[in-house]
Order: sequence, then C-alpha cells, then structure tokens
Amino acid sequence: MKTQVLADIEKYFSSYLLNIVHNPDCDLFVQHNFLNKKWLGGSKSIQYELLIGIDSKDSIVYVLEKVIELGSGFSFGFKSSSYSQKGTKVYHKVKAQQIGLDDVAYVVDLDLGFILKEIETIAKKHHFDFKEVLNPSKIKDAHLS
Repeated sequence: MKTQVLADIEKYFSSYLLNIVHNPDCDLFVQHNFLNKKWLGGSKSIQYELLIGIDSKDSIVYVLEKVIELGSGFSFGFKSSSYSQKGTKVYHKVKAQQIGLDDVAYVVDLDLGFILKEIETIAKKHHFDFKEVLNPSKIKDAHLS
C-alpha cells in the first residue's frame, strides 16, 4: 500500500513539474524554487522544501514543509529581508506588488497551500492519516518503518 501512495504522490508532483530529489532519510523530498525575480532595484526569491515519510505500519503520511523567502530592494535607502519558516500551517499565500527603479510593477501571486491539500487527499484515498510534523526525525522513522 505504501508503494501505491508514493506512486500517486510522485505522479502529482510530476504533473506540476516539482523537483523530486533523492534523500536517504525520507520517502520523498521535494525541492523547488517557486520564485526568483529580479528587477531594477530589488529581488525576491521563494524556495520550497517538502519532506515526506510514510509509516506503513501505522498508515500515516508525515510531512515537513519549509519555505525560505529572501528579498531586497531600494526604497529611500536600502532594505533587505529574509524569512524562513518550518512547521505546520506555513503561510500559503504570497501576494506582493513591487515597483522597480525602472517604473515597472512586478506582481507576485502564489498559493502554496494546494500542495499539502493534494497530499492529504491522496493519503485519505488510500486510508492513510495525514500529519504535519516539526521534527525531521519523525520523517526518518516513518521512512524506515
């Protein structure tokens, strides 16, 4: 049953062209750069990581999601910021509007919530529970079970 859950999740990631990377500590590791935008006077990037461990004994799909947001820009001086969050209910919607020094507006409208919702749907379809965790060791333990 674990292999079917993995196959369905991999198929889902492939349909959205999300990068699956080999990692011996989990069943699936997704690493994707959703945004890497530069404009005259600033930049913004959003990097996404998702670790999945499937415990076939207890029928649970564990996920750990990490989002790293980096940005910098000019606004009456120099402003630089970075943000990283790991854990449950990561901010899922990113909406921003930037106007560069070239007077061109750049709009960012990104919803990351669809990823976990679909994984939860796949897990439930196969009668697995779905849990978000903060500790990577939980993912590794599930992977090894």
